[in-house]
Amino acid sequence: MSTVICPACAEQLEFRLQADDLYATPSEERNGPAGVSEAGCEILFRLPTSLDLASLDRHAGPAANRQELVKRCLVSAKRAGVELEASQLPDAAVTAIAQRMSELDPRADLQLALACPQCEHAWQTPLDIVSYFWSEIHAWSQRIFREVHLLASAYGWREADILALSAWRRQAYLELIDS
Repeated sequence: MSTVICPACAEQLEFRLQADDLYATPSEERNGPAGVSEAGCEILFRLPTSLDLASLDRHAGPAANRQELVKRCLVSAKRAGVELEASQLPDAAVTAIAQRMSELDPRADLQLALACPQCEHAWQTPLDIVSYFWSEIHAWSQRIFREVHLLASAYGWREADILALSAWRRQAYLELIDS
């Protein structure tokens, strides 16, 4: 279960996000370089990978990170037969690359359509996958801490012994505590 705060009324909403919904279908997968022609430039580029994205400086501005991403993904660029570096590309060519990347990888910028049941406000928000996974890991760790605490308190077991139990057995003992 995931949570988000309604921007209109500050209500905390819960929603279920299925990982299967995030996978690209085979027709959306792209292998090899793609091309674009813009501002007299013939450009070949590849789609960014997670390593390309991880290399970006989160403290740098969007323009600097955009330029770094183009630099990393540029396969070749020519204008009038002359090779160009990423830094030599006109802004219109960089914009064309970004647009073509979006077309080739539509799931790179996932937007969630949400509606608040409290105030009925509807909005779209981008899915920040890194924040999503960190919040899921944090929620999982808090649940495990709670389970260890409850089982240790009830049975006097050591943490290592509790963690050695399968999730199913841990849950069975937790249910016995509640009954």
